[in-house]
Amino acid sequence: MPTRQIIVYGDCWPVTTAVAHLVRIFLPGSDCESTYRLPKLLQQLSRKPEAILILCLRPREHLFLFYALRR
Repeated sequence: MPTRQIIVYGDCWPVTTAVAHLVRIFLPGSDCESTYRLPKLLQQLSRKPEAILILCLRPREHLFLFYALRR
């Protein structure tokens, strides 16, 4: 079975770090990366387009980001 690739992105580093830590605990065989900066997120998504993306964001404050990621 292939390794699950997971990207955790958020603008609040304590929340992002905590979620990434939980992912690593509950999915120990996964390849989990976390980032707090948009350019790094876009770079990770271009390298791993099939990765699961976990967003630690407040929807009303990041509406334009959601539209951009939809493409």
